[in-house]
Amino acid sequence: MFLSGLVIFLYGIKVLGEGLKDVLDRRVKSFITSLECRKFFPFIVGVILSSLTQSSTAAIALLSSMINAGFLSLSRSLSMMVGASVGATITTQLLALRLTSYSPYILFLGYIAFNLFRGKGRALGRIILGMGLIFFGMFLMESSVSALKESTLFYRLLSSSYYPFLGGVLLTILFQSSALTFGIAISMASQGLLGIEDSFWVVLGAHLATSFTVLLASFGMRREAQALAWASLIYKLFGSFFISILSYPLCLSVSRFSPSMRVAILHLEVVLINAILFMPFLHFLSRISLRFVFSREEIEDLSEPLFLEDSALEFPEWACYLAVKETLRVGSILEYQLLRARRLILGEESKASMVEVLRDSIHHLVDEIALYLERVSGMAEEKLKILTVLGDIKQASDILKDSLDNLNHGEFKRVVSLRKERVKEILEELSELLKMSLGALALSDKLMVRKAGGLRRRIEERVKDFLLKEELVDKGDWLEFASFVRRFADQCYYIAEGS
Repeated sequence: MFLSGLVIFLYGIKVLGEGLKDVLDRRVKSFITSLECRKFFPFIVGVILSSLTQSSTAAIALLSSMINAGFLSLSRSLSMMVGASVGATITTQLLALRLTSYSPYILFLGYIAFNLFRGKGRALGRIILGMGLIFFGMFLMESSVSALKESTLFYRLLSSSYYPFLGGVLLTILFQSSALTFGIAISMASQGLLGIEDSFWVVLGAHLATSFTVLLASFGMRREAQALAWASLIYKLFGSFFISILSYPLCLSVSRFSPSMRVAILHLEVVLINAILFMPFLHFLSRISLRFVFSREEIEDLSEPLFLEDSALEFPEWACYLAVKETLRVGSILEYQLLRARRLILGEESKASMVEVLRDSIHHLVDEIALYLERVSGMAEEKLKILTVLGDIKQASDILKDSLDNLNHGEFKRVVSLRKERVKEILEELSELLKMSLGALALSDKLMVRKAGGLRRRIEERVKDFLLKEELVDKGDWLEFASFVRRFADQCYYIAEGS
């Protein structure tokens, strides 16, 4: 009976997720395309993605895929990762409502709505049907686990906090669903098989385990996508360690609630504490996770093409598609080069050699793609478009390296430290423009091209206003900095126009 309930529960989660996706699909797409407009939007989108997929693991894996395709930057995805973790608590709160006895009626209502209506009404029926399946699956699991009350072996397993914690970890990894683990925990708690402390350790184990499945899913992806998976692991590993110290007060805080609600509220508390701990340090988390996947030795591997395949040359359209993917990869290397240059200018890093290594990698890859395109028959217009964008990326990389050579000295860094916040804002907008331009190229989105043009003009106005207000118009280094920002912004916009 337990296995039957387990299967029905998992299928219910799938049906519920499909229904939510049908209802919110268009809105989510508009949210994602508006990411650059609002500061806290990535967090909200993360919550919604987790609600759609009914799994923070699936949501973060989806974010990794979007980074891998060049549609999303690591910095934006970290806020979405935290949002996805918070969004996963919605499912747990629903499970704790204890509607198992009403599951037949919910199933009946969902079935009628699903078959009678069309469009949004049908999608709503799918949602109700999914909830009915989830609660019915929990009812079957509760009925089967009640027999464990008399089991001496089970009692011994729960006598140590290690077993509930390991159980939470293993169940989540095995079924790749923390919702399933919480569903089982709620069923066991309602039957008196899990105390408050045991529930806490199951919740903490399931919370941590979601990061392992994301890490496994990221293998074979681009390094930026792997960096998100490592960030998820670091985020939950250190968060879980700190939260484990708070086990007693957290257990005490839920003691007045019913056993099933204890699991849901503990999950909410664990996730919120983890989010509050790390939200102010997401930029630092981004730097650490990038260090896990990028080293000097590994950077040299970036000069070798990843997507160009000789077997595709027989199909010119496919070969050009692979060349575009490789071009987007070159753009992501330029993003990382700008990140390292920004840290050098702001005095957060002292080694300038990495910027040159990345520039050389970009040059080599541009040459490799050009040679590959020479072997593609026909497709003259498409090849010209790709080569033009590659030239713009190469020029932007050269501007970055040459300007840094002129600005990377002690006197300029000293005066930058006096105006660090203003300079940081300008460089962050420059990074945003590059990301937006690469996104426009990847999606062939004319709206994003227009937005990139508007952002370029805003950056130029910001630099001009900065020089005038700070009375720096006659300072050679600052004029060089302004020239660098303007020329790099121009190249970014040319990349967007290539779409």
